[in-house]
Amino acid sequence: MQGRLIICLSLFATLLIATSFRGAGTGGSISLHFSKAPLETVLQAIEQETDYRFIYTDEAAAAARPISIELKDADIKQVLDACVKGQPLTYSMDENFIVLRLL
Repeated sequence: MQGRLIICLSLFATLLIATSFRGAGTGGSISLHFSKAPLETVLQAIEQETDYRFIYTDEAAAAARPISIELKDADIKQVLDACVKGQPLTYSMDENFIVLRLL
């Protein structure tokens, strides 16, 4: 019984440590490579690499042109600036949420 408790606690500690280092978090680096990708595809990739979540309307997504981007070890601001460059979009950040709006 005591052996099972130790195994469970070890697994819990391992999971806790693994989730604390997940992806780029909110302050790490992001690497992306897309050629003429839809906005939604790029945003999903950013969400998978970080703890950030996007909020945007269908109109904003429809107005966005395909995104070609190649970044390595960039911070979130560099990534967002590259994503909205030449687009009819702007963004604002509030903790882990990024709101995309039409200009």
